[in-house]
Amino acid sequence: MGKKGVSTVVAVVLLILIAVAAIIIVWTVVLPLITLETERIDFNVRFEVVDLGTNTVYDNVDEHLSISIRRYVDESTINNIRIILEDSGTTYSVVVPSPGINQATKYIIDTNFGSCDVEPKKVRIAPLIIGNNGLESEGIAMGEVNIPVGNFNPVGTIYILDGC
Repeated sequence: MGKKGVSTVVAVVLLILIAVAAIIIVWTVVLPLITLETERIDFNVRFEVVDLGTNTVYDNVDEHLSISIRRYVDESTINNIRIILEDSGTTYSVVVPSPGINQATKYIIDTNFGSCDVEPKKVRIAPLIIGNNGLESEGIAMGEVNIPVGNFNPVGTIYILDGC
């Protein structure tokens, strides 16, 4: 009879250890994921693609995109933004310096460089926000617009799409 009591005690101790191990795993794995996701949301940040047809235009002859992006007033620390281009369901992106607060900046992107031959149809902007932990995390993409086709003179810094 003594062995049955020991087996029950051992089983209870093992169950408690398994429960504690499960709590530790959830605490160390799931909690950072939840924290990272909540840091991505910043309702005080607003960017907009502006000057459609003048400073925001795709030149399908020279295969360059000129895009003008305006940042509105916010209190977030944003050093960079991701410009996301869509071409027939495939997305491409490039990270560029963010416009200053309440300013617009014009960017020129080479859409035919290396292995990329992109004819962008739509564009979105995602802020790369510096969180309280000092790490940069990507915010929610916003401001999707259709890109008009036209001509422009590509003067200034020319950015290359990531992965090209």
